[in-house]
Amino acid sequence: MKSLPALLAILVCASLPLHAASLADLTYTTNNGKVTITDCDEAATGELVIPNTIQGNPVVYIGEAAFERCVRLTRVTIPEGVTNIGPRGFLGNTLLEEILLPQSLINIQESAFRDCFNLRNLILPPNLFTISARAFSNCYSLRKVIIPDSVISTGKSVFAVCLRLEEITFGNNLIWISDSTCSTCSNLKKVILGENIREIKAHAFQSCEKLAEISLPPSVTWIGDYAFEGASNLRKVNIPDNVIEVDPKVRPLRS
Repeated sequence: MKSLPALLAILVCASLPLHAASLADLTYTTNNGKVTITDCDEAATGELVIPNTIQGNPVVYIGEAAFERCVRLTRVTIPEGVTNIGPRGFLGNTLLEEILLPQSLINIQESAFRDCFNLRNLILPPNLFTISARAFSNCYSLRKVIIPDSVISTGKSVFAVCLRLEEITFGNNLIWISDSTCSTCSNLKKVILGENIREIKAHAFQSCEKLAEISLPPSVTWIGDYAFEGASNLRKVNIPDNVIEVDPKVRPLRS
């Protein structure tokens, strides 16, 4: 049975007069010679390539909820020069399968790609600095994610309920795994943690029922409440000696 948001998206799509996406679909503002994309025509469909410049000015920002209503886009290319994707930038783009992110991207803000149910291909660029809360939650079709070493923080539930996610790698500059980071990723099998992780916060891998083994680096000192609750296949955890708090699910497995 389809979720209510998915059904609503289908009904909205069916009622729209459609046309191929183009620059003409974009609304934008220019401030101090820099362009922010603020809106997109909801009738646009298919692939959209956002230009590097508009009227000679560089595109640097995808604004808040700019593409939230563009539910027929299937592939979007964000140009070099863009540094930020704003809150809810692509929220609910249920048909979006691929987003091409620029090397210049620094921040992905809260819920930027939440509920992009069909997003399959995701390559996070090497200069990315932060990924905010719920940025990719409910991206049901993601299968593999590599968080680059450049990332220093991720928000709560950033990859929660990514139902087909099988493998995730956390970069070496992260010092904590946030609350509910991968909760309810029911197909998650492989987790690679960066060498400087100190904390695994509450509910981080809750209900990851296929997760069977995880290797914790010696830097880990804290495992939050219910971090592994519902990880029913978890059989082996190498808990470092300096861990001062241990999730009840993991404590019996301590070697």
